[in-house]
Amino acid sequence: MSTMKTFLQKFTNDWTMNLAGMVTYALITAIVPILLAILTVASIFLGALSPSTFHQVVVSMQHSLGNAGGAINVGTIANNVTKITGPLAIVSIIGLILGGGNLSLPLQFLGGIEA
Repeated sequence: MSTMKTFLQKFTNDWTMNLAGMVTYALITAIVPILLAILTVASIFLGALSPSTFHQVVVSMQHSLGNAGGAINVGTIANNVTKITGPLAIVSIIGLILGGGNLSLPLQFLGGIEA
């Protein structure tokens, strides 16, 4: 029983739940700029495709969505995303600079936990 008591005391003294919350929050705020950057890169590649290849990609995306994508017009979304590549790239870079650094702070705290 003393092992369990020691473990619980160590668990609470190390602020484990606070650190878990910090890491979770940092991951959530860091993933949005990362996904935006991926969308930007994808839109640049979609914009560089020939119209026939672009149509094939759109058809394969619509097919991969299956019945769930029936209400989603992938072609319209892809056309609109390729048109806003410039502003999307700027927002993505700013988001990566501002939001991407959030992950390093909680990970520094995790490295300081000693047994």
